[in-house]
Amino acid sequence: MAFIFHLREKDTEDYTGPEQSILNQIQRGDVGWLPLGRSSLLEADKTYGGEDTLSRIEREAQGARRDLKALSQGQQQLQAALRSLSRRVDEGVERVQTVLTPYEGEADLMSFPRT
Repeated sequence: MAFIFHLREKDTEDYTGPEQSILNQIQRGDVGWLPLGRSSLLEADKTYGGEDTLSRIEREAQGARRDLKALSQGQQQLQAALRSLSRRVDEGVERVQTVLTPYEGEADLMSFPRT
């Protein structure tokens, strides 16, 4: 706001090139000259390499989508492996039951040593 007031108070003959350009944008309602989504403090911090906030958020969201897709694929693989394991366990139980069926009832007659 202070810059806009500065432009309005300044003599038009004293405008620099950038000031004239920005005044023209203001008069057209164009806010492209405003640093929207940016901060000089954040840009001075080299953590994000001068990347503006919106770009950083978009980049991080893309990374999160890739991670979620990978997790989903891993979950599907795990579910398939668990289904396969469950089938193998069921088949093993059936084989054990088949082997033990002829001996049903005999276990009741046998005495097992107590510990």
